[in-house]
Amino acid sequence: DIAGVDLSPQDIPQVVNDFDIGDEVEMGNIPIQNREEFLAKVDKRVKEYKIKMLSEPRSGKKLLVLDIDYTLFDHRSTAECAAQLMRPYLHEFLTTAYEDYDIVIWSATGMKWIEVKMRELGVEKNTNYKILFYLDSSAMISVHTQRYGLVDVKPLGVIWGKFKEYSAKNTIMFDDIRKNFLMNPQNGLRI
Repeated sequence: DIAGVDLSPQDIPQVVNDFDIGDEVEMGNIPIQNREEFLAKVDKRVKEYKIKMLSEPRSGKKLLVLDIDYTLFDHRSTAECAAQLMRPYLHEFLTTAYEDYDIVIWSATGMKWIEVKMRELGVEKNTNYKILFYLDSSAMISVHTQRYGLVDVKPLGVIWGKFKEYSAKNTIMFDDIRKNFLMNPQNGLRI
């Protein structure tokens, strides 16, 4: 209806500005990534989270951790097949990255969904690169921030605690949600 064209929609979702997440200092000026209660949650994940290895770490390689939604593919697109949903040149990117990086996929969803998406995208059995392992939402932890309340994050310390060859010095994570970097703000790149 042309009459309603200039009216603002009332049923739109709330947009969260996460550009300023990452440098939060709370509770006596202790940065979130150094707070004991959150580090204890990371330690618990290191001890309890079971990783199913898909390939072995390669000596001397850095670590690239990739999100799925809006990072590897656009899951809200109207496209009808994985080839149309995936980022252009995804396989070329992963092939090139694999020369210098071991690759991990970490999604805030369930493991079954991750496995299905990686299979549909042709990532799971690609012969040009190998994925080290997948992490799902159960590897994440919840942290409380004054500004945003309770948020779930992807602490790279879970990986670093299980694999001593990786650390803050040789790991980068690509994700579309900046809050996922709260426990490792210097290792995240928002795309």
